[in-house]
Amino acid sequence: MMLEMQNQAILDLIYGLVYPEGAWPTYRTVDLHMDKSLGISDTQAALLSIPAQLLLQPWQRAGFNDSDELRLTLRGVDAAEGGRQDLDALAAFLAWTCEREQVASVDAADFAVTGREYAEALGLDLGPLPDPQDPLAPAPGPVSADAKSARELMTRIRVLGMLMHSFWQSAGYSPAGPWDWTFFIDRRRLRRYRGARTGADLLELEDQFQGDATPSPIQPPTVEAESLVDVSTAVTDTMGSEDAVVVLHRRPHEAMMAVLRDDIIELCTVAVSQNRYDDAIFEAFRHVETTVQRRTGLNDTIGGLLLQQAFRDEPYRIRVSERKMDQQRLHDMFSAAIGLHRGDRAHKNKPNLVCRTLPECVRILAHACVLLDLLDRDMAVTPAIRGYAQHDDDTLTLRVVRATPTTRVLIDEQPCRVLRRTAETITVSTAGIPTDEHDVVLIDGSLQSPSKPIWLVRGAGKENWYRVEEVDIPLFSDPECSLPLDATGIRLATRESGVRGQRLVATRNSYTPGDYVTWRWDTSIHLPKAWARGRSNEPPFVAFNSSTLFNGDPKAAAHPARTMKVSLEPPLIKARVGEAPPIRALVWKTDGTATWTEAIDNPTIRTDDAKTVSYERQGPRVLAPGRCTLRLEHDSQYAEAVVEAVAHPRGTVTDWVTALPPVSDLVFTKNKGVLLATREATVWHIDAKTGKLGPAAGAQLQPPMYGGVDRLAPAPNGDVALQLYGEPDLLVLTGNSDLSCSYTVTKPEPENTITAFAWLGTDLIIAMHSRTLWRYTPDGQHTLLGQSPNPIKRLTPEPNTGKLLALTGHGQEQQICRLDPRSTDTPEDLLTEPQRSNTLGSLAATPDGEVYVTDFYGGRLLRLDSGVLTTVASGLKNPDAVCIDDIGTVYVADFADHASVRRLLP
Repeated sequence: MMLEMQNQAILDLIYGLVYPEGAWPTYRTVDLHMDKSLGISDTQAALLSIPAQLLLQPWQRAGFNDSDELRLTLRGVDAAEGGRQDLDALAAFLAWTCEREQVASVDAADFAVTGREYAEALGLDLGPLPDPQDPLAPAPGPVSADAKSARELMTRIRVLGMLMHSFWQSAGYSPAGPWDWTFFIDRRRLRRYRGARTGADLLELEDQFQGDATPSPIQPPTVEAESLVDVSTAVTDTMGSEDAVVVLHRRPHEAMMAVLRDDIIELCTVAVSQNRYDDAIFEAFRHVETTVQRRTGLNDTIGGLLLQQAFRDEPYRIRVSERKMDQQRLHDMFSAAIGLHRGDRAHKNKPNLVCRTLPECVRILAHACVLLDLLDRDMAVTPAIRGYAQHDDDTLTLRVVRATPTTRVLIDEQPCRVLRRTAETITVSTAGIPTDEHDVVLIDGSLQSPSKPIWLVRGAGKENWYRVEEVDIPLFSDPECSLPLDATGIRLATRESGVRGQRLVATRNSYTPGDYVTWRWDTSIHLPKAWARGRSNEPPFVAFNSSTLFNGDPKAAAHPARTMKVSLEPPLIKARVGEAPPIRALVWKTDGTATWTEAIDNPTIRTDDAKTVSYERQGPRVLAPGRCTLRLEHDSQYAEAVVEAVAHPRGTVTDWVTALPPVSDLVFTKNKGVLLATREATVWHIDAKTGKLGPAAGAQLQPPMYGGVDRLAPAPNGDVALQLYGEPDLLVLTGNSDLSCSYTVTKPEPENTITAFAWLGTDLIIAMHSRTLWRYTPDGQHTLLGQSPNPIKRLTPEPNTGKLLALTGHGQEQQICRLDPRSTDTPEDLLTEPQRSNTLGSLAATPDGEVYVTDFYGGRLLRLDSGVLTTVASGLKNPDAVCIDDIGTVYVADFADHASVRRLLP
């Protein structure tokens, strides 16, 4: 097929955007690229001009929506640059799959092939693979150029294979990437590809399948009503490679009634076979009326009064949807049908509408079947979906009522593989189902539930992303902001390694707020030091000292927020009798790229054992030993949390607060309880009385880093010193203002940075990168205390001694020291031998003098025992904060995505 140059360029552009992400681009992304790369401003018209044989057309008349994926057909792929080589690779994969299938056991429940298996068969190296015990963890080690090429080939095979629905039942890929895929094969449909060896063979086969799928006009045979001779019906098995024709001998009425419901066939067959069509119609519509009586319990009511009470009088006895207007429609439909087809016949009168032929009779009986089908969708008797939960990318759990072991689940009219069933839930596989809104239906025999819209999300928010927040920020080359720079600034919201932040970068491109962009720079252009104006009456600030030019491409638009799931956090609570553990009801949302959580106001949470755990507005309270389940229901979804109130041993590690951003610091204050810093503007606290998580204070983020709260230090008088990420000075929140007022403590050495700080009484001790220690007193004076032999990473006061505990480091050695402010140059080493790795993160001391230390990279909580560190807890995620309350309870927090604050039971 010869293409116009414009169409060829568009096909090449769309296909080129598929890789390496392995996903078809959205209309918005293509629109931006076509405008920038091809100079095409009317993208809709250009796309609609491409033949449907090459590009799948939009289903709506108005054209493509922003979120629509633009997919080429196999013919379109063949026309695109590099497409024929990819089709040849797909044909080779199908040939390999056919060979595997022919030697596979016939009794195998599922026949599946994976990208890893195929790569191994080709002798390709995919590089480091994720740990099967923790597939979400990144694979260790770098990826070689050969491995990248192999992964791209596997990605291309998956993308093209997904276009061919005729050989697989379901498909999906792991969090490692679209190259690590699995196809569950439809073994019978796979047969048709046994002879395909090249991309040309695949195109020829697909053309044949499309032709076979096009229905040709069918003229129904003319059958005399009185004729009782046998007719033959041919049934063709189209699933195999060869046609198998089975001839069934049926009488005319049997052949025509085969499409009716079984109960109507059983009631009416005799009357129809004897040409008593009016009697058959009367029996069918009397059956409809008696079914309405049975469903409503109105056994002594008939006619119009029965239908009035069944469909129109509240409370509605029969409902097929949540829409009130449908009740009037049901009433009118049933009243008209029963009145017209049963009324005269019920009174032994000659019907006004006489039925004289078999075809007419069967059509009227089919109308009775339609009414019975509607009754089988009565929400009071059908299986129903009460909520759903998506715990991972490839499974969906439905909370159901009136479901049986034979209940089937359909998503967008396609059957789903059931993985597990319980009395109240059905878990199905969603492998291969894309991120989008889908309709879910339960079917059990003739019973069908109302359609339930759900939103499936796969892998959203797990990778780094960069979103444009503000554009056209003026940049200047002088502090007075009078000489404009030949570039403007944009403010990006970022997520890198699970940590959210903001950045001000320089660019010469145009961007739209809300768009997600790639992280790319033009390193050939260097910009000098630049300033930007402050807000309102704030002074100008340095945007950067030097910079290259940001040149990222638009990657995706921010879609309207959708609910992914709801959760109760933590999902497992280990507590003791009398405690009120903190619990949060969260809704998880996504815009297709980023994910975030929002607290649910006044959540509906119920306990299944109020004698063990009560739940009131302020939260749960453990009343007696036992095990209890708390259930949250919100926005058609549900979540559960289990409370175990048993005699847990001392030192048991339990989740206390979960689903947090990375926690950068953790301290205890008598007034506020445990305070948390999460690199955000808000300082959070776990209330000492109610156990609830809430905001304790806020800090003003400063450009250009807009860094959130990074480190905290509590004072005995209730003050809290904090350091904002990327800021040179400290901020002190005053306790007598309930942390609502603050003052700034400037760093004592302008040319150096602050590495650690802690309070001794009313004085703030500050450690600098130069290894000097300073005392800051309430009168605003800095006093030099001396110099430490090694740089200090963390400081904390040692209870009841007037001294400090310090975590120091030199090269790859770390030491825990006791510092006397009067002689800082001679610290007392507390470790018998220095730690030979730079992994220790923070430290804290109990009132009794026990010292706890976090092992950041080792994922452990350690305790200092006689000069040696012993493991107290392991399996943590980069713990970088530890604190101890006034009764000796130890809390430790992760610096990782979806972080947890854990406690050691006292």
